[in-house]
Amino acid sequence: DNNGRKEEMNIKLDKEDDIFVDVGANIGIYSLYAASVNDAVKFFAIEPIDETFKELLKNIELNNYTKQIVPVPVALSFAIGEGRMIGNDGRAGSSGAQLMFDSNAPGLSIRTTTGDQILGQI
Repeated sequence: DNNGRKEEMNIKLDKEDDIFVDVGANIGIYSLYAASVNDAVKFFAIEPIDETFKELLKNIELNNYTKQIVPVPVALSFAIGEGRMIGNDGRAGSSGAQLMFDSNAPGLSIRTTTGDQILGQI
């Protein structure tokens, strides 16, 4: 029983790790925590939802991790292009949205990219 508290984050980074990719970073909780325990790692916080991405940027700045965490405003996918994000309720920080590649699907138009494309910019 955790008495209503969230579970502890258990992120272990080896000294040899130099990159951490937080896919669906939301408002940055995991990236911020991991950056606080290992200042040698470069973080990529990937978040495609615009309102949530704005909160992610604020949190990175408020916690002084602008040199360590790189925010990326796209959805990670198998292809570079566009998709539709469905199931997003519009609130910053909400979760559960899903990426669709049907241009007729309802939802937000979202840019997509690949992991290779992101890591290739290092």
